[in-house]
Amino acid sequence: FQSGSANSHVQRRTMFQGTIDVDRLVALVQEVCRIPSVLGEEGAVARYLASVMKDSGFEGAGLQEVLPDRPNAVGELDFGAGPRVVFTGHIDTKPVSHGWTKTTPYSGDIIDGAVYGHGIMDMKAALICQIVAMEAVRDSGAALGGRLAMENAQFVPEFGQQKFGRLLRSVR
Repeated sequence: FQSGSANSHVQRRTMFQGTIDVDRLVALVQEVCRIPSVLGEEGAVARYLASVMKDSGFEGAGLQEVLPDRPNAVGELDFGAGPRVVFTGHIDTKPVSHGWTKTTPYSGDIIDGAVYGHGIMDMKAALICQIVAMEAVRDSGAALGGRLAMENAQFVPEFGQQKFGRLLRSVR
């Protein structure tokens, strides 16, 4: 992001104070962890993330087809002329591990102040945090230039280059 004149040769950094709605953040994290997204079955969580972005007013929020029922969730916020910054992360998880003792894998329960659920640390909570952070930047009212783009992808090793190429085309 840049602040000041688009023709300026000196880029200045703008500090702003954003506000995070922690209750909303936690509720979204709980909800996303309740949606299974084991490798090859990411469609439902992609649809959920796209709907969160759409409901929040992200431009172009929707699905980018990569493979059948394995879309990427995309959306962006426009702050005017300036560079584009893309947040990205994967939406697939490994199969559920054995040994869950405090709750079930897709519960989203809060236990001792932490949200429990399969895929929370890898990397469903981070994706929600990225969306909420982008909203905080938008809602701060700071005079910024550029675009913040979001792309939540499934991991397909054999299509990695193809997926990245689609990402670059979608955010230009």
